[in-house]
Amino acid sequence: MNWNDIPTIRDRVPSQHAKLTHEQVRYIREELNQGVKIEALAYEFNVGRTTISNIKHGRTYGRVL
Repeated sequence: MNWNDIPTIRDRVPSQHAKLTHEQVRYIREELNQGVKIEALAYEFNVGRTTISNIKHGRTYGRVL
């Protein structure tokens, strides 16, 4: 175990600049797993397709469980 394994406040509270909350990210991941299209989720949350794709591939919001 190292310091990176210990949850911090940063893991529980979204950045003030974040476009999505942690709950929204969890919902998006669930929907993607069920086959919902990236474009539909991007429209629903008013973000770009790249944002949803980055969530899908773990490039952003990686600390959200």
